Amino acid sequence: MSTWIGNPGDRLSLREAQAALAESAHLAARPSWIWLAGFLYPSVLLLPAIGARAATAGLEDQKLADTLAALLPFLMPPLMLIVVGLARLSAPKHWNDCVTRHGRARLRDALAAGKGLLWSTFGLWLCVLLLDLTVLGVGLLAFQWRSPGRPDFILYLVGGPLLLFCCAYAAVVSVLFQLALHSLAQNRRGVVSALQHAWKLAQNDPWATFRAALVDCALSFVLWSILAAGSHFNSGIALLITAAHVMLTAIAGVARALYWGRVYRALGGLTPEDGVPGLPPIPAAAAPR
Repeated sequence: MSTWIGNPGDRLSLREAQAALAESAHLAARPSWIWLAGFLYPSVLLLPAIGARAATAGLEDQKLADTLAALLPFLMPPLMLIVVGLARLSAPKHWNDCVTRHGRARLRDALAAGKGLLWSTFGLWLCVLLLDLTVLGVGLLAFQWRSPGRPDFILYLVGGPLLLFCCAYAAVVSVLFQLALHSLAQNRRGVVSALQHAWKLAQNDPWATFRAALVDCALSFVLWSILAAGSHFNSGIALLITAAHVMLTAIAGVARALYWGRVYRALGGLTPEDGVPGLPPIPAAAAPR
């Protein structure tokens, strides 16, 4: 259990990760249109959820329409730019610069910071999504496999563990996506370079990476619990709870971007400000204004 929560001297203990999220939430709570970018920012559990939904949807299934609706923001260039721009602004230096100049980080700051990163962001997202879709599709097909004369318990005995493994794999890929997105945003890396860097960071301290992901999952669980609570009330109160959930999701998205920016640094991720050879500075045209 001490390994799960972190021993004294360990990198990014569970308490430190919680403190980083709390600090990020405090910064994200300042009202700003950048909350729109936060609403689109993915959680660790979002990509596995989308992958599972898409893998199980038929062409005539309404779930497919839901999946396409969930994927649409990432296929629209301006929305994709503000997501990677928010990741770029998550570096404390850039966030503090925005606050110093304007009193808050603005949506236009995120859009400016994301300029020049559209296609690399699209490639990273597409690569990760395809990995999730493939592995979750295999797991779900195995779980739903049926053969005459075979009892159901064999189906669960064989398909169940495989599906759990595939879901865990998809979650790991989603964690790598978070680290790769910040590596790409801070250093203007290519897709392959960003993924390799993310893997090295996670491999360098897997338990610290696990604890960081656990805190992100806890945040998602809290948001889902709020939404689920609304189903137990009448339509008026449920509508208010849903509206509150949407706003909290947007704030939590900004907090999540700031949080993973801090996790990226805690795990050893570098930025051009560190002065390391091979990391060119962000061009002035792409810097937040």
